[in-house]
Amino acid sequence: MIFSIFCFYLNIKILSLKLETIKVKLVFFVLLNILLIYAYVVALRGHFTYNALRASSYEFSTIKAFNEISTNPLMAFSWAYKEYKNQQEFKSVDIKQLNHN
Repeated sequence: MIFSIFCFYLNIKILSLKLETIKVKLVFFVLLNILLIYAYVVALRGHFTYNALRASSYEFSTIKAFNEISTNPLMAFSWAYKEYKNQQEFKSVDIKQLNHN
């Protein structure tokens, strides 16, 4: 509750600031936004190479509903696609072995 009040107060202070207009080139502006989006993603989800949830062990709760919403859709789709690709690989069968039965 105290943190909410602090955030509200800070937001009002920031919005009431009188700032000068700054001229920024479009390329720099786009690169800065991409950098900020990357920083937000790292802060919220961890680095791109870090993956705490695995397809084999993503269940962390005894409540099924929590486990179903724990993975993000892109990660779940990636796991499903990998499984689909793995199912398409069949081992070759020697015809001579089939004739002996």
